[in-house]
Amino acid sequence: MTIIVRALGEHQTVRFAKEELERYMLKSGNRGQDELILLGTTADFGRQPNKEEEETDRFSINRMNGELQIIGTNPRSVLYGVYQYCKEALGCNWSSIYEWIGEPQELSTGYFEGRMKRRGYCIENYDDIAFISKMVDWQAKHFTNELFFTFMLWDKLTDEIKENIAKRDYKVTLGGHCLHYLGESREGCIQFGDELWQERIIQ
Repeated sequence: MTIIVRALGEHQTVRFAKEELERYMLKSGNRGQDELILLGTTADFGRQPNKEEEETDRFSINRMNGELQIIGTNPRSVLYGVYQYCKEALGCNWSSIYEWIGEPQELSTGYFEGRMKRRGYCIENYDDIAFISKMVDWQAKHFTNELFFTFMLWDKLTDEIKENIAKRDYKVTLGGHCLHYLGESREGCIQFGDELWQERIIQ
């Protein structure tokens, strides 16, 4: 059996999708059928999507001209399409944070789209770096597209985790409960009894 995977375009998330597909093919014992699998965005396949399409996570899996094409409206959606293929055609199971290979199913073809535009996960104070690293990986496999961190937790994350977030093309939202992050110094919280705090924040 020979499966060739080819990524169109140079976006790091599409290239990462190719790496993930090849990794899980090897892990599953190269299940599937002889075919060429093409991965890319709508633009990589020659059609420029409008802004609304690009901002909507949608992918298609179809066989055409002897090829299996996994096409996403954006790079993140290509990765989702790869994980859909892995779950069905290769039997990959990520129902818990620990993955295993089960029985493959018939591959679903057609168009797939998230029910909500923003599908996120919030991590506020739990600073176990190993756990966060696993969650970054696991959430993408369930088509999450946004991660929320507090400012303080974001500062603790390693460069490797931030690179893994970028690979998966996540949207990142930072927030918190203390306005000192909007000032020049991050030492100590705003003293709201000080009438000058509003002026300092505005500046």
